[in-house]
Amino acid sequence: MPWIALVLLGLVGWGAISAQTPTYPVTHRDDAVVDDYHGTKVADPYRWLEELDSPATIDWVDAQARFTRDRLERLPGRAAIRRRLNALWRYSRTEVPWREAGRLLYLRNTGVQPQPVLYVQNGFDDRPRPLLDPGKISPDGSIAVQDFAMSPDGRLLAYRMARGGGGVAELRVRDLSTGRELPEVVNGVLTSVCQATASLSAARWSARRCRGASVIVGFNPMATKRGGSRSTPLSRR
Repeated sequence: MPWIALVLLGLVGWGAISAQTPTYPVTHRDDAVVDDYHGTKVADPYRWLEELDSPATIDWVDAQARFTRDRLERLPGRAAIRRRLNALWRYSRTEVPWREAGRLLYLRNTGVQPQPVLYVQNGFDDRPRPLLDPGKISPDGSIAVQDFAMSPDGRLLAYRMARGGGGVAELRVRDLSTGRELPEVVNGVLTSVCQATASLSAARWSARRCRGASVIVGFNPMATKRGGSRSTPLSRR
């Protein structure tokens, strides 16, 4: 089959490239970082990479990306493999709908969009209309937009937005009558179930991981004028 030949061509090319001795980017080790767990010393020399927004981490990621691109771009037959994969991936798909606020919500991707668009219908016979298009927030798909929740009256939409697709995200709420975002933003969200209320306020139940591997479950009111993002701890596990 043609696609098998393409894969074999790529594997043969990769074998030739991998036989060469690569020069990997230098990764700094901080041997001074050592934790003491009940008398047991555990070194963590790469903890600095946990600071995702630090200049050192950004430079490290860029160096790794350049190294990877340089290796992959030299693969024979890579263009043919890319064309075939694009042809296989480019098909329209619709995810299973769910009901909120008496309406049907579902995600649809034309096959060429970096992220699916959220659609809404008032009923099965109603014409679907786009409710939130992640492509307008992040045209290149570098910001993940997901985990949608609508208020009981259908006026507000809450969603998570993660830059770079990372695990740490921020919670935003959109006024659907105006299409504008509310000024309040909750930062540092790892996982969340959103609930938007009818009084143009919002709340967030979240699980936020803290140093020491504990998880704080908190409630965050967003109806304040200052729009603070401090969670009131409800439980800890």
